[in-house]
Amino acid sequence: MLIDLSRIVTAKAKAARAARAMLRNEMKAAETELAASDWRVIRAAETGIELSKEDRSARQALRDRISALREKIAGYGPEADLQAP
Repeated sequence: MLIDLSRIVTAKAKAARAARAMLRNEMKAAETELAASDWRVIRAAETGIELSKEDRSARQALRDRISALREKIAGYGPEADLQAP
């Protein structure tokens, strides 16, 4: 009987997958929070009322957070790299 060792996942790979999943969840939450304030941007564009400095700052902070999370996720490399050779 032969065992296919190409499908074995190391503890390091499992930890990387768990970390990646946690980062994805965090990014999804930030994206959801950003989307929840889109109506303010649309209202400002349609009415000419300026978006408050607090709203602009909060949205920029969320965009920065999302970008940082994307970079961290990309740092783990492709999903295929998380399997043992």
